[in-house]
Amino acid sequence: MEKSEFDKRFLTLVNQSNVVITVPNIAYNLDIPIEEAQEHMLSLELNGVLTQQTDAQTGDTIYVMPNRPVPGAVPSPESEQGNNQGPPGVHNPADLPPAPVLSQSPSAAPAKAQSVNGLVLNAIIPGVGSLVCGKMIGLAMLGLLFLGLIFLFMLPGFSKVLAVVPVIAAWIWSIIAGVQLLNDRETPHTRSV
Repeated sequence: MEKSEFDKRFLTLVNQSNVVITVPNIAYNLDIPIEEAQEHMLSLELNGVLTQQTDAQTGDTIYVMPNRPVPGAVPSPESEQGNNQGPPGVHNPADLPPAPVLSQSPSAAPAKAQSVNGLVLNAIIPGVGSLVCGKMIGLAMLGLLFLGLIFLFMLPGFSKVLAVVPVIAAWIWSIIAGVQLLNDRETPHTRSV
């Protein structure tokens, strides 16, 4: 028996009868093997639905379901007027607070996929991601990168180290610009009825 089917049948049984919750009783009432009932009961215990106790008189292991409602004691609307008495765990749906609504603020929207791609491209080749996203500042980043590469091949000897400065500056500028591209957010989809 699947876990979901067991849970449904188990809850129906314990909420509609006064059965003592033991593995053999559950196996008998649900017409399943004892081993299978034991596995499902252990799962319910691990999830906090049941707690295991030992009967002081017989020494048998029994399970207790905290806040188990008395069978057939669903409160009537008249008994709830003016007081909130009734079995624990039984609520009037009208008394429950409304479900929270997700924020529709623009900052909560995810970044556009094109902006994420722009950041990745900017990290690989400075300026290319900005150009893909339509930002002409990417040309300046590419120019700085090419200027550093030209200096790398043109300068003699140890002065080539100075050519690395524009290349590093282009990459840092490009990554900062790529992160700023992430501020461009998706527009929320509106449903037309």
